Amino acid sequence: MEKNHKIVILDDNNEILDSLHDILNNSLLPCDVYCFSKVDKDFWDVIEDIDIDLFIIDIRLGDNDGRTITERIIEKKRGSVFLFMSGYDYTIDSLSSFKGKCIYDFMPKPIVQDSFISRIVSLLNIAKTFKPLAAECFPQLEKSLDDIRNQFKEMVDRDKNMIEAFRNNMYK
Repeated sequence: MEKNHKIVILDDNNEILDSLHDILNNSLLPCDVYCFSKVDKDFWDVIEDIDIDLFIIDIRLGDNDGRTITERIIEKKRGSVFLFMSGYDYTIDSLSSFKGKCIYDFMPKPIVQDSFISRIVSLLNIAKTFKPLAAECFPQLEKSLDDIRNQFKEMVDRDKNMIEAFRNNMYK
């Protein structure tokens, strides 16, 4: 039996938080979803205690910046996978400071259900490979994603082929 994926959602808009939670719970993905509208003790307890597969984080969180919080998460959880969201004019380029520290993707709001689930499936598949690689390689913190990719090229190529096959089947 496949384990449930562990997904954390952080968004200060409760309507969006509830919507994303419902989309994930009504999907066919076996997942446990932890929703937070603010960064507090409960949030950090979950980060510390649970092996999270995917973080979904709003870039603008009221007076907090999702990127700053992400830096703190990466310090605690090397090998994390993130999906960033924003209703503002952000691009993936605004997240370039994370290069080599995590795997991330970006999705603009409003969220479209089918695209959102497809993206989640892709990122969860990537996490299956990246998390074990990071656990093995990140004790040497100077290693970058490029170093890891070179060290585990065959495994990464297999993941690329799997993602490409998924994309091809999704658009038929």
